Amino acid sequence: MKKWDLNTTDVAGNAAIGWAVRAQHGGIVKMLEREDVNLNTADESGQTPLLLAAEYGQKDIVKMLLERRDVTPDTADEMN
Repeated sequence: MKKWDLNTTDVAGNAAIGWAVRAQHGGIVKMLEREDVNLNTADESGQTPLLLAAEYGQKDIVKMLLERRDVTPDTADEMN
């Protein structure tokens, strides 16, 4: 995975971490909890992985993300 930029986003602003949260893949989210991955990358609507996990009711992923110091829980999306 060192060859790829895991923070690169698609046309809708989704990074790998956002896709993993949307697909409810806690194991992939755990794998992406690396220093070189921005866990606060928001999609084009301003939704961060933490917001998406909360919205989809993914309690384990929410807890996993909140345990990280580099996750910003008070980031507002564009709908607020």
